[in-house]
Amino acid sequence: MSIPFRLKNALGLIPSADSLDAKWEKLIKMLADLNKMENSDELKQFEDLKNLLSSSAFQRKKREIESLNYAGSEEEKQILEHKALLRLGAIKNYQKLAGSDKLIRLQNILTSSALKKYIELQKEVVSNDFIKRKSGLKKKEFIKTPDYLLLKE
Repeated sequence: MSIPFRLKNALGLIPSADSLDAKWEKLIKMLADLNKMENSDELKQFEDLKNLLSSSAFQRKKREIESLNYAGSEEEKQILEHKALLRLGAIKNYQKLAGSDKLIRLQNILTSSALKKYIELQKEVVSNDFIKRKSGLKKKEFIKTPDYLLLKE
C-alpha cells in the first residue's frame, strides 16, 4: 500500500464498502423514481400547465387581469351605493318586516271584509248628515234610533 492511501485510510477519508453500497442503492432507487415519474399523470398535467402558462393567449389574459383596478371601478361604486342604502332606516325596517308574521297579519287585515265594513261605517258616522241627526236629538232619544246602532257597530 502506498503512503497516501494509508494516510487517507487512517484519517477515515476512504468510505467503507457499506456506505458505498447504501449510496449505490439510493441512486438506483432515485433512478426508479425518475422512471416512474416520467410516465405519471402528474408529469403530463405539469407539462400541460407549463405549456398553457407559456402560451401568448394566457400571457395576454394575465396582463389584462393584472391591469384591472378595483378602486374606482363601477363594481366598487355599486358596492358602496349598496352599503349606503343599507344604512337607510326605511330599508332596515323593510328587511326587518319582510316575510315576518306582523306583515302577513297586516296584509290579511288590509284585505279583510271587516276593514272594508269599518271604513264604510266610519264614513257614514263622520258624514255631515249623521252628525246633524245626532246633534238634533237628545242622548236618550238618540239611543232609540237606528243611527245609534250604526255608531255602536
